[in-house]
Amino acid sequence: MTRVRVGAVAQAGKGTCLGLALVLMFWPGLLAGQVATPITPASTSNVPDEAKALVVQVNTFLRSGVVSPYGAGIIVGASGDALYIATANHVLQFGSVTPTVWVVFPSGDSAEATIVARGDSVVDLALLKVTTDRARLARWTPRSWDRVGNVRALRGDDPVSPVGCPNRVCWLAPSPADHVAWRDQFGIVFQSYFVDPGSSGGALFNQSWEVVGMVVRYAPPRPEALSIDQVLRTVRSWRQPVSLEPPSIPRVGYRTAIGLTVLGPGRGYEGIGAQHRWPSGRLTVLRQAAPAVRWHLSVLRLAPTNLAITAGMAGLDVRLRRGRFALDPFIEAGFGHVEGRHDLGGYYIAGSGGSVYVPLWQRVVGDGIGVGGGATLEAVVFPHAIVGLTAGYWTFTTPLDAPKLKTLFIGGGVSLGL
Repeated sequence: MTRVRVGAVAQAGKGTCLGLALVLMFWPGLLAGQVATPITPASTSNVPDEAKALVVQVNTFLRSGVVSPYGAGIIVGASGDALYIATANHVLQFGSVTPTVWVVFPSGDSAEATIVARGDSVVDLALLKVTTDRARLARWTPRSWDRVGNVRALRGDDPVSPVGCPNRVCWLAPSPADHVAWRDQFGIVFQSYFVDPGSSGGALFNQSWEVVGMVVRYAPPRPEALSIDQVLRTVRSWRQPVSLEPPSIPRVGYRTAIGLTVLGPGRGYEGIGAQHRWPSGRLTVLRQAAPAVRWHLSVLRLAPTNLAITAGMAGLDVRLRRGRFALDPFIEAGFGHVEGRHDLGGYYIAGSGGSVYVPLWQRVVGDGIGVGGGATLEAVVFPHAIVGLTAGYWTFTTPLDAPKLKTLFIGGGVSLGL
């Protein structure tokens, strides 16, 4: 990191007096913490406000007048009249000298911070505390604390965005996003040419703008971030407040879901209805393959009047999600066992001259290939509890003298998100 000498360089003759006057004028302000705000205007930031509010600029000063290496920090907690900020320990290290630390918030306000705790040679972490009045605290406190991402869900090549103060330009993210190289028990290694001096201590966000790590090593093209789980675990071990937490409902939805839906035909069938049998429905296991794509396996039963089909299906869903709600159009295909249902001796099928009665001893049983599709509207009502409405249409290759599916099926059900 480059050290910058603060002060004017005296010029010969009359310039010397002018330079000394400028130093005397502005030096007390520097000692009092009048830290220059970053050059990046808030209006140019490509980081959402909820995520940006978690990141601060960290500036350190020595009494000798030397501005030390700078960095960033993550607001991890609040208590009473104080905010607690995690940063990389090496940003604050100057041998036995304790620097004066000032932080700059996205609002442009600055405040002095005290060093509460420091990690060891293994955990490059330090904790700062900023104490102020309630009015400023309310302005600086993040509006939402549920911004801890699922580190274990990260996979190679997943998009991530480091947000710190590289070269004193704060609250900007790379566009396009950087990508995860690999993850291990110590943290996250990601591919980036965006990280520069000043990124240390900044947040590493996933594609949902949740914090998954804290940048601790500037080493392009593969810088490193300490896992946010490790950061919060260490802060708790220091017996300091932690307010940052995972969302009660994942912003990208649950990676796995098991659901049961009861279906019914949209319109009735001709003939005598079969009584005392299982209704129509779907038992489905869904797995997220990408943020907007899921695959599923299902056991499907369709039992309108005079017909029963039991099938095993597999398919894909396209997930259109907004908050707690999601619309999932789906397609699927599979194999089914088709049986013409009977009651009191037989069943009816549609014929050219009207309904044709098929007696019990002539009922048709056979296997067929089926395809279908539809859409499900879901809402997460409680953590892990999902309710949904489904509408779908299926068709199967069945013997010619068996009843045919000619209706849209609709119904509702519940799912367990995992």
